[in-house]
Amino acid sequence: MIGREDDQGGAVEAICRELGLPVVVKPIAEGSSFGVSLPKREAELARDLAALVAQYGKALVEAYIAGTELTVGVVGVGERLQALPVLELVPHNEVLRLRGQVYQGLTDLIAPAGLARRPRPRRSGWP
Repeated sequence: MIGREDDQGGAVEAICRELGLPVVVKPIAEGSSFGVSLPKREAELARDLAALVAQYGKALVEAYIAGTELTVGVVGVGERLQALPVLELVPHNEVLRLRGQVYQGLTDLIAPAGLARRPRPRRSGWP
């Protein structure tokens, strides 16, 4: 996580060195992929990071992992939480930005998601 108090230039260099590019840059206080970017060059990373830090005070940077985009909605409160069916999102462009794209037909929603029923290996630190 990078904040206003951090050396953003040093952070960009460290991110490129440790994670490589592209990376996923996103705000810490949004959902549905609002504000998400996928910079492929160092200058794009610096620009996107600066914009999110200016708007939100902090930004999160994660390694990019290519794969299927899935989402699961959860409704309810407390003991009455219920997971909705898994949806697969297939954006028509590289970065899913739900603000407008789903509603304008720029993302295909597949329900239920086409997940294979096979055992998954457990990862360290995950249940």
